[in-house]
Amino acid sequence: MWLKIILNVLLNLGIFTMGLCIYWALSNQHYTLTAGAAFALTLLIVLKIRLVKNVREVFKENKTN
Repeated sequence: MWLKIILNVLLNLGIFTMGLCIYWALSNQHYTLTAGAAFALTLLIVLKIRLVKNVREVFKENKTN
């Protein structure tokens, strides 16, 4: 469970960092970097959603037992 908590924190930091990167890239008209950062941000969000679903399933299993 500690690994999932650490992974959650790292995903949150990555999402925040990619958001800042997109903002900076758009401000300075670096559209290639914006596209790459948007792809990375999307990937991190998908991974975060999968992690949250996994943690919910683990808690439901522990609650029923």
